[in-house]
Formats: sequence, C-alpha cells, structure tokens
Amino acid sequence: MPISKKGLVLNQIFMKIIEYYDASEKFEKFIFENARSPLYSSLNVLYSAEYENTAKFVNLSFGIQFKEELLSVFTLFLKSDSFGNDFFDGCGRPALFTTKSNLDDKEIKTIKTLIRDRLNQLFIKYPNAITRYYETLEENGGLSLPSIFLLENGAKIKYELSSEIDLRQALPKLLSEVRKSYKSLINWGTKNLQLRVLDYTTIQSEDICMFRELHIQVAGKETRSKKTWDLMFDMIKANEAFMIDGFWEGQYVTASFFIFNKNYCYYGVSASVRELFDKPLFHASMWKAIEFAKNKEISFFEIGSQVFTGFEGVSKKEIDISTFKRGFGGFIKMKAVLEK
Repeated sequence: MPISKKGLVLNQIFMKIIEYYDASEKFEKFIFENARSPLYSSLNVLYSAEYENTAKFVNLSFGIQFKEELLSVFTLFLKSDSFGNDFFDGCGRPALFTTKSNLDDKEIKTIKTLIRDRLNQLFIKYPNAITRYYETLEENGGLSLPSIFLLENGAKIKYELSSEIDLRQALPKLLSEVRKSYKSLINWGTKNLQLRVLDYTTIQSEDICMFRELHIQVAGKETRSKKTWDLMFDMIKANEAFMIDGFWEGQYVTASFFIFNKNYCYYGVSASVRELFDKPLFHASMWKAIEFAKNKEISFFEIGSQVFTGFEGVSKKEIDISTFKRGFGGFIKMKAVLEK
C-alpha cells in the first residue's frame, strides 16, 4: 500500500521514542507478551549481568510508542569489559528487537526512521563499540528492521541452529516425535523418581539451595555466584520460570530450570548425580517440563543449540549433547547473530 505524506507526518507527530526507565513496567509487559525469547526480562538481564560480573552494563533500551501504545522495543545495553572494550548487546546476550505483529506500512516506515536515527546517534557517540544483535525472522520470513540497518552498515552475519518443539500440537503427537529409545527411559523416570514441578505457587528458598548444592557437587566447584541462584528463585516467584527436581530412594538426584514468557519456554540448566549416570534421571524431567509448558498454553519449547560433525571447532561432547537434545523431537530452527 502506498504511504501518503500526510499519513507519514501524522505518524511522526504521534509516534516517538520512549526510554526504558520512563516506562519500565510497560516494557516488561510488552517483552513478556511479544518477545521471541524469554531471556530478556529484567530479572534475566540482572542474571546475565551478574553472570558476567567483571563487565559493566548501561541500559540503553528504548521503545517506539504510538500515542500511549508500545509498538516495538529494542533491548540494548552498552557493555564495557575489563579490557576496556565496548559492546552494544542485550546485557551479555545479543541485542533483541521485539515488535508487535500486523503493523501497517505507515507504522513500519516511521519505526524504521526512528530506529535508524537512534542507532546512528549511538554509533557516533561510541564509534569503537562492537554491536551484537540477535535476528529473529519476521513472520513473513523477512529480516527485521535493525538487521537491514546493520547489514547496510557493514555487519557480518553468523548462523546458529537450535532445537525447538511446537507445543501447539496435541500431546500424543509430541510424544510420537520423541526418540523411540527415550520412551522407556521416560517411563522409568516417571515410575521410579519422585519428581516435583516447582512454580511460583510452590517454590521455597531451600529448593534453590538444594539445586545449587547439587550443581556444585556435579561440577566439582562453584561456577557462578550465589546471587545468580537468588535471581533464579526471583524468576520463579515472578512466574517467569519453573524448576523440576527429583528424588531416587530418598536421595536428591536431579534438578532442572526452565524460563518462559507468554509464547516461549527455554531449557536453562540442569544437574544430575554423576554416580547415577547409568540411570535415566533427566529424561522424565524434560518430558514433564514439556507437558507443563504445554498446559500453560506456551507455543514453543526451545531445548537448545545444535551442532553437527561438519561444524568447525566443535567437540565430540557438544555433538553428543546435540544428539541427546534432538531425541525429544521437534524441529531445528536457524537463528542469526549480526556483528558490526
């Protein structure tokens, strides 16, 4: 549809950039309902910042608002590492652009102009900053507005693969896609493990403490600060995550953590007792998480990254983990990270 000058001018009068700190609650609600990843809520951002606690982060996130309605949000931080390097990213993760679906041509045109202006300002202010941006393909398969802008300004693009399950299918269909050998392992775990699903209604601080102690035991050392575990507890209490743990013959043997928003669930971290690796401790937990996410009417469940033997620089362990994840069915999704 052609864009009239009058329509564009009216859009520019009522459409404007709004900063995250001026409407943080509105931003959080928009990201929870629209983002194609659950990893960009404020608690997840705090978790990521704490995980990379040697770096400093400044929140530069902004949104595009029409009258009082948010149409898009750009999750963007300035990261300064201990070596004096600057990055534009999503607080330790690639930056993310989230937009409402079904925007009309005039709205898209104005949003594109506003985004270009803001990014140009930032690139001028921080000319040496490296930009890392996570591309999620639009519903029509096209690139997002920030991706086109970054590519026009010399960005390089790298593709990644991830295993994802479409939870909009019926549960029997989802089960039919699970690797045949896994079904007996899921049944074993369901029968022999005392599994608990812990969400915002049931989680207790001691549950996270047990998970942390198990993780330290399995890793042989503490790999991250206690504050990251406190933030995991906060995510569950905020109804943005849940965990599943399990006991075998009275012993605490497995625990897993999952993050979600309205449409996406993400497998975060797990730990299981090494001495019982001959037992299928995790299979039933993963399947229970898939069932739980589906019951919450979440659309997609992301199990994690995928690598194959033809990839450069990957280990046999990484290939084995990818093979394990594919056993739960679903499809492989292509993602892209742009770097300028």
